[in-house]
Amino acid sequence: MTVQRVALRDVTLAERLADWTSGLQLEAVPAEVTAIAKRCIIDLVGVTLAATPHQLTKKLHGYAHSHYSAGPATVLGFPDGLSPPGAALVNGAAGHVLDFDDTSYTGIMHGST
Repeated sequence: MTVQRVALRDVTLAERLADWTSGLQLEAVPAEVTAIAKRCIIDLVGVTLAATPHQLTKKLHGYAHSHYSAGPATVLGFPDGLSPPGAALVNGAAGHVLDFDDTSYTGIMHGST
């Protein structure tokens, strides 16, 4: 067994991924990949904001306020910030409240249909 293989066993997958992404330069990413990533981010932000008035999002926001501290992290669609874990909970769940996930571009179908 090589020293490199032994060393890799001591590094978690998350650490390896963080190392790779921290060294990634945007110029090295193909333009098509960048365009798709931008479209996906815009889609996620749009459906998250659209879910802001939904009862489930409001309840989750209230829950997060009672279980997490206020903080600098943005909660999309709300004026107040939360701690990063609290904001991640609300933003992550709100992005799926309306279930507008694009699942297959090739089949032109949607998971909600």
